[in-house]
Amino acid sequence: METRPRWTLACGLTLLALGAVFTGIMLADPAAPFTQSFDTAWHAAMLGTRNEALTALSHLLNLSGGRGSLVIMALLMAWWLVTGRRWGAVLLLTAASATTVVAQGVKRLVLRERPADPMVSVDVGSFPSGHVVTAVTFCLVIVAVMAAGNMRAGLTATAVFTVLMVWDRTYLSAHWFSDTIGGVLLGGGTTLLLWWGFAPLLRKDLVRREAKALT
Repeated sequence: METRPRWTLACGLTLLALGAVFTGIMLADPAAPFTQSFDTAWHAAMLGTRNEALTALSHLLNLSGGRGSLVIMALLMAWWLVTGRRWGAVLLLTAASATTVVAQGVKRLVLRERPADPMVSVDVGSFPSGHVVTAVTFCLVIVAVMAAGNMRAGLTATAVFTVLMVWDRTYLSAHWFSDTIGGVLLGGGTTLLLWWGFAPLLRKDLVRREAKALT
């Protein structure tokens, strides 16, 4: 087994490069980027799908990507520390901090206005979606720490949850569709690079746990 999975480095650099280009495009004209016509059409389509059941689901997802993410992070870190995955806990804290800095920095740089009348409280700047950044970050870290033997299933689950969060942010009128794509690129790219960097340490955790299980 390779100590550092090369695909995480390649994909991480690619996503970050695309994220930087996308950020530059948004920065050039945040009021009317080339994606605005599609963003507007998607927004109108989301407004037409609202009902009580979907709204309840969307608020649950909103919580999981907002303040609820702090609870999830604390529980995961505690579990991993207790079960001998200490470098996994460090990776989660590092990735959550790094991607938050990236997302908040880009938000304040671009200062794109959000769609009108969001259904939840929002902060400054629409691009990128912080909730999508958080979703991608947490899912990829969980895959890196827990899914060494079933990577395909872990990455599939990451994709499914990310799509749900993209839907959530646009359903709630908290973001334009392109904001969520920015979140995938910036959050995913940053996390994959950290995964690549932490891979030998995560491997040490695994070896230590396997040795302990044999004694």
